[in-house]
Amino acid sequence: WFNSKRAHHNHFRRFYSLTMSALDFLALGIIAGLSPGPITALLLGETLKQGFRKGIQVPFALLFSNIIIAPLAIVLIYIGSSIDQLLPLLSTIGAFMLIGMGIQEFRSTGELELKTSSSPFKKAALIDFLNPHPDLFWFTILAPPIVLAIQSDGMGRGIFFWVLFVSGLIGTKVILVILAHQIKPLLSHRHIRIVLRILALLLIFFGIKLLI
Repeated sequence: WFNSKRAHHNHFRRFYSLTMSALDFLALGIIAGLSPGPITALLLGETLKQGFRKGIQVPFALLFSNIIIAPLAIVLIYIGSSIDQLLPLLSTIGAFMLIGMGIQEFRSTGELELKTSSSPFKKAALIDFLNPHPDLFWFTILAPPIVLAIQSDGMGRGIFFWVLFVSGLIGTKVILVILAHQIKPLLSHRHIRIVLRILALLLIFFGIKLLI
């Protein structure tokens, strides 16, 4: 009876630990989704300029980038490698890309319809790949506990944690797209242009921040 009681207690502690870890990953995804940054600025700008169908491409671009970034981070952490030497290069490329994109968006705010065929999906994917912050987030915060989970409980638990984080991240961004789409009819063209110019300046600001 004592051994059975202890086994039940250990099972409860294991379940509690899993639940807390799962909630942590979900919470981190929501926090990342709400954090201001170039992706959020792009998301709001595309939704206000081109509508829901274009704006919703941005969150799903994050799904694509996380499918690539996450396994890379997990594998490199697992084998004990790092990308410290690549981060400055990624940061520089990403910074100039954001500045150029911000300048282009600022100039195009005179008209609400884009004249370019550039896809918001491609823009968001490039920003996420070339911005070192998501890489650092994965390498320093997310990948280590996922590696420990894989080592102790197998690949399934690691995938479960990844799904929770990405669900929180993308779900939050989708909500932002919906809110921006709902608010758009309440804004005049002048107000939308002002918001778009502020968002364009934010892209330039984040690019300069990366360079510094």
